Amino acid sequence: MLKLKFKYILTALIMLFSFLLSDCNLFAQTTTIRGAITDAKTGEAIPFVNVFFEGTSAGKTTDFNGQYFIETNETVSRLRFSILGYKTEFRDTKYGESQIVSIKMTSEAKELKELNVRGQRQRYKNKNNPAVDLIRLVIDHKKENRKDNISAYQYEKYEKVQFALSNITEKFKNKKYLKQFQFIFENLDSNQMPGKVILPMYLKETLSDYYYRKNPKVQKEIVKGTRKVDFDDFLNNEGVETFISYLYQDVNIYSNTVPILTNQFVSPIADNGPLFYRYYIKDTVMLGEQKCYQLVFYPRSKGDFTFQGELYVTFDSSYAVCKSELAVNPEINLNFVKELKLTQEYTEVKPGEWMVSNDNISIDFGLGKNGLGVYGQRKVSYKNFILDDPKPDTFYTGADPVIPDSTLNLSDQFWENNRHSELNTSEKRIITMIDSIQHVPAFKRAVNIMVLIFAGYEDLGLFEIGPISTFYSYNPVQGSRVRFGGRTSMTFSDRIRYEGYAVYGFGDEQWKYFLGVTKAVGKQNIMDFPQQNVKISYQDETKIPGQELQFVQEDNALLSIKRGKNDKLLYNKIFNLNYLCEFNSHFSFDAGFQYLRQAPAGSLYFNTVNYNDATYNIPYITTSQASLTLRYAPHEQFYQGKNYRIPIFNNYPIFEVRFSASQKDVLKSDYTFQR
Repeated sequence: MLKLKFKYILTALIMLFSFLLSDCNLFAQTTTIRGAITDAKTGEAIPFVNVFFEGTSAGKTTDFNGQYFIETNETVSRLRFSILGYKTEFRDTKYGESQIVSIKMTSEAKELKELNVRGQRQRYKNKNNPAVDLIRLVIDHKKENRKDNISAYQYEKYEKVQFALSNITEKFKNKKYLKQFQFIFENLDSNQMPGKVILPMYLKETLSDYYYRKNPKVQKEIVKGTRKVDFDDFLNNEGVETFISYLYQDVNIYSNTVPILTNQFVSPIADNGPLFYRYYIKDTVMLGEQKCYQLVFYPRSKGDFTFQGELYVTFDSSYAVCKSELAVNPEINLNFVKELKLTQEYTEVKPGEWMVSNDNISIDFGLGKNGLGVYGQRKVSYKNFILDDPKPDTFYTGADPVIPDSTLNLSDQFWENNRHSELNTSEKRIITMIDSIQHVPAFKRAVNIMVLIFAGYEDLGLFEIGPISTFYSYNPVQGSRVRFGGRTSMTFSDRIRYEGYAVYGFGDEQWKYFLGVTKAVGKQNIMDFPQQNVKISYQDETKIPGQELQFVQEDNALLSIKRGKNDKLLYNKIFNLNYLCEFNSHFSFDAGFQYLRQAPAGSLYFNTVNYNDATYNIPYITTSQASLTLRYAPHEQFYQGKNYRIPIFNNYPIFEVRFSASQKDVLKSDYTFQR
């Protein structure tokens, strides 16, 4: 179910961005090639193959998985592949295009007089392996090197998040329905995602001060400024931000596991890391003034949730990580992720005290191997560190994060003076470009189509018709059902909503209907968290006994397709009165009253004793019950749309207690019960 919901969100993003979109030859002079090199006989990947554009100095070597990426602005037409023990291979390339060139290399025996020499790969072992000895020293020193070991710290944090349409091709740009959006292609970017051209579509910047104290453990973030592309007429920005926080969680490689998109990956410096990884010392290098070991690591099993990449470890007795580059193996089935990379850089704030100074995670999502996708990137930088200087207890009380109203609508000068790194050209154009897009009629039509498909409602301004999936359904008792209805929109009012529908069954020749009203009685509107709403409704409708649906309507057209007999129904007359109150702590209660009269239909009937004697049949059952639901969902996350919520999985539990009671003869109830 989680993957299904994620697919809906991702598909909606791709559809939205694809509908937004001059032939543009801005990047036509760059030749970019990626591919994989394997042994022609065994099919195994060949690492460290030299890949060069013939006649140039542009070259790379393949990684441990035999993969490579290479690009040049020079005029080129052929690639050269060479490594000791294999025949040198050549492949023609297309100048000025992005392409994939994968080859199979044939091993070559070198004859020296009467001695045949063949390259042979040595078996990897942990024992007497200097790389494993080094990583064990890193593991042994984790406690003193992780930032959680510091008594207190604070820093200034600058975060930049952007989404872009990825894998832009000439064929896509020439689509007929994109003729009105050709100006967008002036903002293409080929630098952020090597080997692919992207079209930035969303940007958010946040500047804040962050405070942490170890004992007792507490943290607080005070936002000083925030700016984002405003799609609020079409998307709920808070919902988008929650979805982003789900995608880009903070990463601490000093932990044994790293959460990535609801999965727990084994850290390369986990306590049991040598059981999951192969390590190799590649070189010793200088990072600034710090001498470091350059350590390469790869998963022992490609199917495990592990990383591949490089660690840079200080060349001293602290064995601290001063830089890490992690990538996810593309063979892992990770929720439509084509590619994921994570880079962290560390700064020695005090002797022996290393803190993350730059954090960059990028994810390329897609529904097909070479089709259109969504590229997301989150860059965070940290500076102005202060260590071991905790604030008074009173400082940490109150809301977290603190977001004053003054953080919005800050001037361009504020951002130029305070952002940690300058925006590139394409990022600067996003805000102006998106504002222009939203005034194009074709964009509005495209968004309305997308909302109709995924939310099920057609927006007519003050009123929304839908859900379209319920306009027709079928069951053996009612025959064909036709339904029409809708609800008032947020344009009509964000404090009150009226909704209703009417249904006619051609089999039982009966009308059914629903009427409801929801009124916000708190500060928020009827949809935004935390809600405080009163809802009253009356429904005269059918229901399948025992069927509880979470994410679809009772009369969704797809529910017409069933196996076996479907001839038992209930005719229900239901009056509901509910008061829902949510709190910022994610505790909520729902107090309600329900009057329910149920009558059997089809082959279903109510009987007291003699099950086959029609004289004992009961025409209907009535219950009047009061109910109370208590719910606590710590750190709950959900994608908040304009008219719906989609829960997002995380590592925290949800506690819920429901109690309902009825007393016989009170408000015509037939039974006494507590449930």
